[in-house]
Amino acid sequence: MDIQLIYSSVAVREFSDEELDRLLDTCASFNASKNISGMLLYCNGKFIQALEGEADVVDGLLHKIIADIKHTKVNVLVRTPIKKRDFGGWAMGFRRLDSRLHGDSAKIVPFFEIDFDQDGICEHPNLAIAVLKSFGSSL
Repeated sequence: MDIQLIYSSVAVREFSDEELDRLLDTCASFNASKNISGMLLYCNGKFIQALEGEADVVDGLLHKIIADIKHTKVNVLVRTPIKKRDFGGWAMGFRRLDSRLHGDSAKIVPFFEIDFDQDGICEHPNLAIAVLKSFGSSL
């Protein structure tokens, strides 16, 4: 059974563009080999990611992410069975965000602020998936 899992996390330090590129290459290769699809948003050292795939494979990847020393404060926002993937076209869709977002996408910017309350995003899982989908449709 396929699931969609959305989580947020905080990097232990800000990633450079080169470090993000290396991370994305590694993740895209791994995800493709495991038939995982998804979308990653990054801003100010914070991540929100959707992962889709076979439940045991996605859950195993989540455990690796939790154990990864580059991440802290990993919060699962959504874990639900799915019949159709929202991000099936990408092993790793990616957008780097900044405060210049407009419209509905701008609503997610506060979750990436420096003083952001990580637990606050758990109250808005539908917003997280809506924004992830909006960025996915714009790639």
